[in-house]
Amino acid sequence: MRPLPLSFMLKSYHERAEIHEDVCAALESVSSSSLHNIYRQLQNVEAKRMLIREIIIGLEKGFTMSAVLIQIDTTISRDGEYAE
Repeated sequence: MRPLPLSFMLKSYHERAEIHEDVCAALESVSSSSLHNIYRQLQNVEAKRMLIREIIIGLEKGFTMSAVLIQIDTTISRDGEYAE
């Protein structure tokens, strides 16, 4: 698992908690029709933790929440294609 960026870790506890809350809210609003690869991963607790970590990393790199979610969904779908 990739480490969280230093820029995120240097934020106050309150700021990190707000970001985490926003990420969790975004994941809860993911529908099975829009980002189905992410939706399937949410059933697994460890996968959900990894998704949250990857979203935070993407946000710290300056991407928008929707861009990060689409990028992760695409990556998961490509990984699935190679696994078959």
